[in-house]
Order: sequence, then C-alpha cells, then structure tokens
Amino acid sequence: MTVLSDLPDDALLRVVPCHPALNDEAATAASGAITKLLTQFVREGAVQAAGCEAVHNGGFLLIAWQPTETPLSGCRQDKLSKVLQDHEQRSGSSLLCPPPIILDQAGDPRCGTQGSLRSQVAVGAVSPDSLAYDHLVKQVGEWRRGMPRPIRDIPWLAKAVERMAAKA
Repeated sequence: MTVLSDLPDDALLRVVPCHPALNDEAATAASGAITKLLTQFVREGAVQAAGCEAVHNGGFLLIAWQPTETPLSGCRQDKLSKVLQDHEQRSGSSLLCPPPIILDQAGDPRCGTQGSLRSQVAVGAVSPDSLAYDHLVKQVGEWRRGMPRPIRDIPWLAKAVERMAAKA
C-alpha cells in the first residue's frame, strides 16, 4: 500500500478528526483496516493508489487516494464509513461526527464546539493568530502546506472567529 508521502499533491484526501485522539493500538487498528479496504479499491480499479495514516498523536486519520477517471462511488464511501463506524465503537473515539473546531493545544489537536470556541474568543484565549487544523481540506497538498496553521489562514474558521470577536 502507498504511504501518503508517495502520493502527489493533487491526491484526494479525507481528514478524519478523532475525538478524543486514538491511542496507539486503536490508531494502528483503524489505519490497518482502512488500508485493507483501500487495497481492495486499488485491486478493483476504483483508485490508482491510496493510503491511510494516523497523525498528530492519533488526533487524525488521513485517508488519501488517487482517483481513476470516476469519483469514488457511493457504495465505496459507505464501506469506508462502515469501517470508521466499527472503529469508533471499538475505540470510544468519535470518528464520524466529532466536534467541528480543532485547535492546537501544546502540539496536540483538541476538538471543540462553536460554543466552546465562542467562550475562548470572548476571554481572549483564541485569536486569529491561534493555531488550528483545517479538517475540510480535500487534497494531500493542502494538508502538506502545514497543519496546524494560524486561524487567519483557514478562511471558514477565520470568519467565525472574526464574527465572535465582534460580538464579544
């Protein structure tokens, strides 16, 4: 199976935040199961190459693939979601619907809600200079350009923080 570092920048990417972060055993099990499924997709010709890695101390699973001419089918996306659901149940970490805001705290990702972000912005604990992770990136190259990055460099999150700061 391909490692993410071997995939081109335009390879498609699904960033799966893990809340709380997966421990080493759970991260290895989840990435192994996803890699097995991706290997099947390669054999079937659905993708040219693919890989999965746990990064940032189990805070994320990065699932990447080079598509063939057709997009990943709904059935294959469902299979991937099923594997994530199975590992969510085994690990106790939310993989399918984690809180949407992921800030960097001392080098580790910490998931939170808009409400928790609003509270942190109100007391000045979070600003446009604070570091966060953009889990909405869609290509490997976007992730490679650096995570975490300042909130001001994540457009959707920068707008939210700006609005919250104006109301504080």
